[in-house]
Amino acid sequence: MAEIYLIRHGEAENNIKNIFGEDSELTEKGERQAREIAEYLKDFEFDVIYHSPKKRAVKTANIIAELINGIELIEIPEITEMDYGILEGLSIDDVNKRFPGLFKERAENKYYWKFGGENFEDIQNRVKDFLNRLKSEEGKFVIVAHQMTNRAILGELLNLPKDKTPFIITPNDVIYEINLDSLDVWNIHKGIRKEGLIE
Repeated sequence: MAEIYLIRHGEAENNIKNIFGEDSELTEKGERQAREIAEYLKDFEFDVIYHSPKKRAVKTANIIAELINGIELIEIPEITEMDYGILEGLSIDDVNKRFPGLFKERAENKYYWKFGGENFEDIQNRVKDFLNRLKSEEGKFVIVAHQMTNRAILGELLNLPKDKTPFIITPNDVIYEINLDSLDVWNIHKGIRKEGLIE
């Protein structure tokens, strides 16, 4: 039986600046969130931590690994964050000024919408092989990735409707525990199991 503990990196600098993409560092709050996640996970027996190559995910994974002695860290390029195309590095205010009406257009078709980069369909396609490998394995695995990627991972694993996947709730301080055999999913915040997956 394979179990996944899916985590979004802690709060990053570009999260508080409302900037799309890029490779920003964790904030102090983000490091604290990663430590809180690590404290919850430290008593579990995990086989490996898979993480995105982005600095914020690498840092989060390393903080978790510090409390899980001997755990292997493996970088998985396929679980990196969405490529935002020409929006990469722009703030929400920048986009509104340069491309009026763009967010309205995006909201009407969020799963398929892209602006020179990727959409949710693209991300689901790039994570499929990795997820299929995990389904065939036994053990407990931590995955540290990103908001859009984690939405796509959950959408793919749970076979969610395409109009629901882009709206999955993925905070920086929440763990999703997923049993890949039964596809049961728990939303865990600081050790408290909560219901609710979609905004």
